[in-house]
Amino acid sequence: MDPQSPLHPLFVHLPLALATLAPALFGALWLAIRCRWLPLRARRLAIAAQAALVGSAGLAMTSGEEDAERVERVVAEAAIDRHEERTEWFLGGGIAVLLLAGRLPRAGAIAADATTAAAGPSHRVRGDEAACATSAATTNEETADRCAAMA
Repeated sequence: MDPQSPLHPLFVHLPLALATLAPALFGALWLAIRCRWLPLRARRLAIAAQAALVGSAGLAMTSGEEDAERVERVVAEAAIDRHEERTEWFLGGGIAVLLLAGRLPRAGAIAADATTAAAGPSHRVRGDEAACATSAATTNEETADRCAAMA
């Protein structure tokens, strides 16, 4: 590769591909976890994919800033500014989704809270079910997986 050629066109395609594929991946993971084909901790794959999207978008943005001066000779500055602004929105949205994905409550905690609320105060559980009856116990992923399997 010519050291003078712009790198931005190479880097820009990965975050766009990930953004296109992410909804299908997230949906497939959601279905697989919901049907118990995969354990709850498989949601880490979705978080990792989103982190890869954010990282590659940051790399594309950095390379675009470096290459902007080269293309200003042939592309209007207003078009470059619009492109840069859209990139900032794309990266900001990607970061927001990544932060939200990392903060989603675990399915086991939600199920345990709903079961406890529906059963009322007289509901008594034994053994592992007792651990699942409190949302504090489901902060451990193994416990959350076990609780999800029991539901």
